[in-house]
Amino acid sequence: MTQPILAVRSLRKSFGGVAALRGVDLALRPGEVHALLGENGAGKSTLVAACSGAVAPDHGEILLDGVPARFAGPHEASRSGIAVVHQEPALAPNLTVLENLLLPELAHAGWHRSWRPRRRRAEMAGSLREVGLDLDLDAKVADLSVSSRQMVEIAKALTLEPRVLFLDEPNSALSPAETTRLFDVVRRLCSSSAAVVLISHRISEVFSIADRATILRNGSSVWAGPIADTNPAQVIATISEGHQSVTDRPRSASLGRARTVTDATPAAQRSDGSDQPAGEPLLECRGLARSGEFEDVSLTVRAGEIVGVSGLVGAGRTELARCLFGLNRPDRGTIRRRGEPVRWSGPRDAIANGIALVPEDRAEQGVFPGMSVRWNMRAAAAGLRSNGSAPPTPEDLSDRLGIKAASLGDPISSLSGGNQQKAVIGRWLMTRPEVLILDEPTRGIDVGAKDQIYGIVRDLAAQGMGVLLISSEVEEIGELATRVVVMRRGRIAAEIPESTDVRSIMAASFGETA
Repeated sequence: MTQPILAVRSLRKSFGGVAALRGVDLALRPGEVHALLGENGAGKSTLVAACSGAVAPDHGEILLDGVPARFAGPHEASRSGIAVVHQEPALAPNLTVLENLLLPELAHAGWHRSWRPRRRRAEMAGSLREVGLDLDLDAKVADLSVSSRQMVEIAKALTLEPRVLFLDEPNSALSPAETTRLFDVVRRLCSSSAAVVLISHRISEVFSIADRATILRNGSSVWAGPIADTNPAQVIATISEGHQSVTDRPRSASLGRARTVTDATPAAQRSDGSDQPAGEPLLECRGLARSGEFEDVSLTVRAGEIVGVSGLVGAGRTELARCLFGLNRPDRGTIRRRGEPVRWSGPRDAIANGIALVPEDRAEQGVFPGMSVRWNMRAAAAGLRSNGSAPPTPEDLSDRLGIKAASLGDPISSLSGGNQQKAVIGRWLMTRPEVLILDEPTRGIDVGAKDQIYGIVRDLAAQGMGVLLISSEVEEIGELATRVVVMRRGRIAAEIPESTDVRSIMAASFGETA
């Protein structure tokens, strides 16, 4: 058997006690396209980072041409012939196309000794033609389309003449014609004995170009072999195999009726799985679209139900939430609040009309780290008009949500991640919303805090609130949602009435049938 150009054995890596890689094996052979598959959080990005010198593994070894190697950083890895094209182009927007293409070269010591401007300019133009681009080398990258930027990023990687090229969702922003050109480039690269690693959620495309595949699940490599030895259905089954059916386990306990967290009116539909009809529509969108983010999205959130929005990273879920909350304006379509068309001028309009959003990035968008817990909880409700009844206080909500803090006057940064997240949820409950949009509400918190938040969400829905739950964790969607909308490439790919049907959710996310 041909010796791999790059191989990893029993690779392990943890971040803050959380294991990202749990003994992964991988072998990349010359002339092959190797697909690296797995759901969000399976460990794919960490594995690429370890192979390309961006992070150092805790255990295991990396072999380059059969010899142990340890890269001090990405620059050293690139000098060994390893290149990475990330899903989000790593380009300098204020530099020209030519300057961006030359950046890897300028990082090498002594580059100026053999510098030939006219020759290098002609060679860079050739690199662009190789990926099917006819661009002005002096154009600013900031002025290019998203797809053109992605192709420039790919051309930049090719200037390194890589022996191993990692492509992380390289065609997520490309048209079918551009994807065809990209795959032609991949085949030509493999014909020169390079190895190409394709990370993709487009299973049908994987089967059209890959020679071999490795499937990761929960940080472990669970299957590896020739792509011809399997099929799309088996791949999806292997990726989702670790997901326990929700019907096979008890649901987390809720907060209980004695500890309600809002004074919302009870709804007909309960979140405990009862068969009562759903409540009235609280928030709807019809044909909603925003260029480059999502297209023709229609959904309804009713009183007392939890609508799960599943899908892979980049499917457009967060972008949809931002439009529903007034952070961004849609290009087309309508938003309805209790059946009436609305157009938010900004988040303040949405808040005043009973819409709240707990954002996905708690550190950057959720908390004000230098301010107290109390200040953080009051931040969203400041300036809102009273509806006549006394609003809940931070102290009241802190007790009801089970926030563990020595004092609400302490900085919120002194709390654990789970308690910070409960405080953020409390902030939005102080606005007394009727619709709560939760974007990745349990990301980065421990299991105990996660179960507590599950209980909070169920209790809110049981009291009549409409909840739109965005989560990359399929089990979380299955645990909480009363029905599921699956987004893929900016569109709704499926609506699944039973959130316990994990296999169908996963299949729709990957663009396949269960």
